[in-house]
Amino acid sequence: MGTSGATVRSVLAALTALGAAVGLASAPTTAAAAPKVSAACTTMADVIEIVGGSVASADEQSEGWVPISANGWTAFVPNGEWTITASDSGADVNSPDGQQDASLVTRYSLGVPWTFQTLGTNVVGHLTRVDVLCQETGAREASGQSKAEELTGYLGSEELRAVLILSMLTPTTETYVGEERYVYTPASQWSAANAKTLALIIRRSIEAPQSLG
Repeated sequence: MGTSGATVRSVLAALTALGAAVGLASAPTTAAAAPKVSAACTTMADVIEIVGGSVASADEQSEGWVPISANGWTAFVPNGEWTITASDSGADVNSPDGQQDASLVTRYSLGVPWTFQTLGTNVVGHLTRVDVLCQETGAREASGQSKAEELTGYLGSEELRAVLILSMLTPTTETYVGEERYVYTPASQWSAANAKTLALIIRRSIEAPQSLG
């Protein structure tokens, strides 16, 4: 069971706009000046922009990519050596060497609201020595709210670097919905180009409607 892509995009819209703003030295918003963000955070802003951006732009930037599928999910990737695992909750796409990852997960909670902390723990709870390099929280909209973080952490002895985008959707029933989108690589492989590739994979990952099986 997944949520509407249009709903998630509307929640991401405020964060996308903020991400574009903080990529500049001092870009004012309608409410107040956007916080200044160090150069270390420019990749996070790029990931936010791609994940919350238009399908047409993502299609253009990933022209020639090939589809891979599993359990009702399809992702577009640079070549057929990438792998995908998926379930009703989301999809996880890995590079040929298994070192780079793009994931999207939808979580449901009956009667208990999600928080950014609980959603974030689902992603980074297995890491140690976590260092948040930068974070931005989008304005609360009628459809929900999103938050992004760029961080490093250790999985065993290996240092990873990641960008997380967490979304809490406004409930229309007693069921609360949380979305997690994240990309990561070993810190030694982290680059703007690799992060962009992983963000495009997330943006172009789609779940087949239930009616189509």
